[in-house]
Amino acid sequence: MRRILKKIATSILVLGCLVGVERFCHRQTRGFTIQAISSDSPYDFLQPHVPEVEALLAQPFYFLASGGQSYVFISQDGSIVLKLFKHHHMRLWKWLHQLPLPHAFESVRQQFLEKRLHQSPQFLESCQIAYQSFRERTGLIYLHLNKTTHFRNHVLLVDNLGIVHPIDPNTTDFALQRKGVLPHRKFKQLLERHDLESFKRCIDSIVTLIFERCQQGIGDRDLNIRRNLAFLGEQAIEIDLGSYTHAPHLKEPEQCRAELIEKTKKFHHWLYIRNPELAQHLLQQIEHALIKHDRGQSLI
Repeated sequence: MRRILKKIATSILVLGCLVGVERFCHRQTRGFTIQAISSDSPYDFLQPHVPEVEALLAQPFYFLASGGQSYVFISQDGSIVLKLFKHHHMRLWKWLHQLPLPHAFESVRQQFLEKRLHQSPQFLESCQIAYQSFRERTGLIYLHLNKTTHFRNHVLLVDNLGIVHPIDPNTTDFALQRKGVLPHRKFKQLLERHDLESFKRCIDSIVTLIFERCQQGIGDRDLNIRRNLAFLGEQAIEIDLGSYTHAPHLKEPEQCRAELIEKTKKFHHWLYIRNPELAQHLLQQIEHALIKHDRGQSLI
């Protein structure tokens, strides 16, 4: 009996060590593995070969962040980011969709899936909407969602541990996106310099971005201005690609007004605490955008 208990204790200890090592490696690599970005099913979106994209991919890319939807790598020159999609999440949600459950548990499953919609197969559809209908306002350069044969060279990824992983872009889903300055850094710099005029132009660009999205009939399930936007100079772009939907009702003036107010509500509160003048400018710019829309004029 003592021998059996000793074996059980040893097995538990070994298992605990293995789990500990796995968790340590996961933290160090931020979860990145080649298997996690491997796609097991094609998506019906085929892009032609763009020689400029192959030139951009010739430089190495270094691990930058792990988001809910993708692993993000930054180019050696710091000008673009390469987003590699987390297909292991999508495989999980696909399995949960297909799992037969008693009717009583169906509502629970739907609630669970809705909370994690940005990690589901609808994410790829959202990326397609961003690329085809809102490319300039998302900073997208290229979107690759299907198997191809035109890329001649592998892309070199350097993970968080400094390990180099060569990947074949022909068989990997990815997005190339311009690298912007995140709002918290941009706003902090402008406030420290007391540059309210530049800050106001940034606010104008945010309002224009949301307004133009509405006019394209595109909805956004998760626009968090301080987390999901970036700035190229004073132009706002939306860096989160996973929350777009077709929403033609947003083209209507009242729906557009409601969207503008709802999506800027937290931002307005944040501005009001720090500088009421900027908060007031935001409200004025929203009204200005809607007046221009009613007159059929451009915001630019």
